Amino acid sequence: MEVTFDDKMAEGKKFDDAGDYNTAEVVFTEAIEMNPNSDEAYFQRGRIYLFDLRNYEKAESDFSQAIQFAPDNDWYYKMRGDVHYNMKQYAKAVDDYSKSIQINPNGPEFYFMRGNASLELKEYDAAINDITRSIRLNPFSDVYYNGRSWIYIKMKQFQRSLFDCNKAIDLEPEEASYYASRGWAYLGLKKYSAALSDFTKALEIDYNHALSYYGRGKCYQALGKIANAETDFAKVKEIGIRPEEIAFVEEILD
Repeated sequence: MEVTFDDKMAEGKKFDDAGDYNTAEVVFTEAIEMNPNSDEAYFQRGRIYLFDLRNYEKAESDFSQAIQFAPDNDWYYKMRGDVHYNMKQYAKAVDDYSKSIQINPNGPEFYFMRGNASLELKEYDAAINDITRSIRLNPFSDVYYNGRSWIYIKMKQFQRSLFDCNKAIDLEPEEASYYASRGWAYLGLKKYSAALSDFTKALEIDYNHALSYYGRGKCYQALGKIANAETDFAKVKEIGIRPEEIAFVEEILD
C-alpha cells in the first residue's frame, strides 16, 4: 500500500507525541521530500528543532520556508520570533512578533512575547504597553501578570509590581515563581519580613527554586541573620543559577 504525504505527517506527529523527536525529525524530512511546498511540514519539523532538539539555526530556516509558502500565517512568524528570542536576537524577534500582530491584532501571546523581547532591549515602556495589551485581551492569564510584574520590578516601580504579583497569585496560587516575584518586589521596598515570607512560601512549593534561596539570603543579610544567609547562598550554589539571573535581580538592589 502506497504511503501518502498525509500518512507521513501523521506518522511524524505520532513520534512527536511519543517524545521520539529524532525519529519525528526524520519522518517530517521524508514528508518534505514528498511535498517540498508544504508549509505545514516545515512548520512541524521547525517545532521539533525549536522545542526539542534546540537546533535554532535549522528551526529558523524551517519557519522561514513555512512563511514563504504561507506568508499570512500569524503563528509562523510568532514561532520564528521565538527562535530569534532564544538566539538572543531580540530586535529580529520584535520584527517577527510585529508581523504576527499585523496579521492578527487580537493575539495576546504575540504582544506578550514582543513585550519580553522589548524588555531584553531595555525598551521598558514598549514592554509595559505590549504586556498590558496582552492582559486586556486575556485578563485571566497569570503568566501575563507575572511578566508585567517583572518589568515593573526592573523599572523599580515596586508598588505597581505588587498589584500584578497579587493578581498572578490569585489566578494561580500554587506557582512558586509568583511568590518569588512578590518577594523581590517587597525586597525592593525594603519590606524584608514580607519578602522573607514570600520566598519561604515559594520554597515550600518548589524546594529547588534557586532564585528564592538567593532572595531569602538577601533578606537574612538585611536583617543581620548572617548564618541563615550563608546557608541559603550555599543552597544557591548547590542548585545552580544562571549569572544573568543574578545580574538581573542585583540591579533591583542598587
